[in-house]
Amino acid sequence: MRIEEELSELHVPRVRELFVKEIEALIISGKLSVGEKLPTERELSKKMKVSRAIVNGGLADMEAKGFLCVVPRKGTFVADYKRIGKLDTLLSIINYNGGHLNPTMFRSLTDMRTMIEKEAAEQAALNRSDDDVEALKSLLNQLKLETDPRAMAAIDFELHHTVCVASCNVITPLIFYSFINILSQVNECYYTNMDRTECLGYLERLVQAIEDKNPAEALGAVSASFSVGTKLVSEHMFQGYRLDI
Repeated sequence: MRIEEELSELHVPRVRELFVKEIEALIISGKLSVGEKLPTERELSKKMKVSRAIVNGGLADMEAKGFLCVVPRKGTFVADYKRIGKLDTLLSIINYNGGHLNPTMFRSLTDMRTMIEKEAAEQAALNRSDDDVEALKSLLNQLKLETDPRAMAAIDFELHHTVCVASCNVITPLIFYSFINILSQVNECYYTNMDRTECLGYLERLVQAIEDKNPAEALGAVSASFSVGTKLVSEHMFQGYRLDI
């Protein structure tokens, strides 16, 4: 195969993306504080040497993320993004930090994941179908045959996502899947440093509980796994482990 056939056109970042990145950095760093009014679109356009269309579109993007609040006839203000932000807001914060989760954000992410997955495990045990059980067993068997931490992390994510699907809550798997990049790499740290037998033991217990329609045991399996895994990942991640989002 000729290498030319494998190459595709490269594109520099769009000006609008660069504009958004710069304003977001000022907000996340605290140089622009919550409630502070931004210069007018005309002033931003002149100062940053970009078109009014770029400024207008970029401000709209940041308003959609929760970083800005546009008030008709009054101006554009920095919003309290920690209160009204969305998943895109979180990803912007992580990108600003160079792809790193800081300890506070990691704890918050873990708390959120624990709440979602505990409920999903209980509901999966009550509502799962035979197909759900077969899918979980298949993923568990794949994990048992795999030795590469990154590959194991990907399979682990799919297994937990399948638990969310088996819960029969249509929103839960969508929320969970939104964090695929972050959770997959947290899981890689987990499988790199955790005892393999112990990792698989928790998942075997979870899958068996769901098959047996035992919500209490499913909850116990998730709780035990998170209790040990969170401590281990935290210890290793904040000694230089990097999340490249």
